[in-house]
Amino acid sequence: MDRFLDHWRPDLGIFVESELWPNMLVRARRAGVPLVLLNARLSPKSVQSWIKRHHTARFLLDQFALMLTQNAQTADNLRAMGADPQRVQSGSNLKALSDPLPVDAESLVQVRRAVGDRPVWVASSTHAGEEETVLAAHKALLADHPHLLLLLAPRHPDRGDAVEALIAEAGLSAARRSRAALPEPTTQVYLADTLGEVGIWYALCSRVFLGGSLAEIGGHNPFEVMQAGGAVLTGPGAYNFAESFAELIEIGAAKEITSAETLAAAVGTWLSDPHALDTACTQARGFIARQSDQMDKTVAALLGLLPQDR
Repeated sequence: MDRFLDHWRPDLGIFVESELWPNMLVRARRAGVPLVLLNARLSPKSVQSWIKRHHTARFLLDQFALMLTQNAQTADNLRAMGADPQRVQSGSNLKALSDPLPVDAESLVQVRRAVGDRPVWVASSTHAGEEETVLAAHKALLADHPHLLLLLAPRHPDRGDAVEALIAEAGLSAARRSRAALPEPTTQVYLADTLGEVGIWYALCSRVFLGGSLAEIGGHNPFEVMQAGGAVLTGPGAYNFAESFAELIEIGAAKEITSAETLAAAVGTWLSDPHALDTACTQARGFIARQSDQMDKTVAALLGLLPQDR
């Protein structure tokens, strides 16, 4: 650490989310480097653990000149851990400020043409153990929506064979994206087992279940869905985005589900009640819009810590 600092002589040190590395923090500050905790996020379990070690937590947080949090709850947690209130600022999750996912226009047109006017819902970034729940929900939904198409995009495309087997076991017909197939009128599940095409699926449909959340996996980025104009369904295990989902659920931009039955009910509501879906999507777009001014504020705060003579 000392050799690194002596050679590079950094003007600013930025640590992201919950990266609290004591040796690095202490030595960098001792070398005169202003430090920032950016996009700060701490799980409730971590907060309680740090509060039990109040003197250590206060010492580490005192190394930072500025702490910019993802939300007001994290700001309150940092203060409870001993952070100087004057150095804590509540902000937003920087992931909400990123550009929308890329969409290949030609591929989107091809898939949209193949789907036609069929109703669609998306299950994205699913993990092992979740597809069974998704497929059970889809079978239930087909009773009232016989032409419904499920667009299933597993988190790891190399699981394509395993997921295809699950679809067959569920008695559903499928087409696989990795085999250059497009959904046909009788296709019940379109298995999107490819990389880099999630933006296409979000552009195609605004009803999205995000995987990694039915089990304690941590969840995945809901902002990518909302940037494409969609609304989100999540399981209870999305702890990496717990604070964001709490707000999204409160304003109606997202819903939490716990089983195949509740998943089918939530998707069914958005299928049969266009107003309910429009309301959820409107709330999601409003949430994203409210984050738009945070990037300029963040950049200005960081620039304010840099030497002014350079």
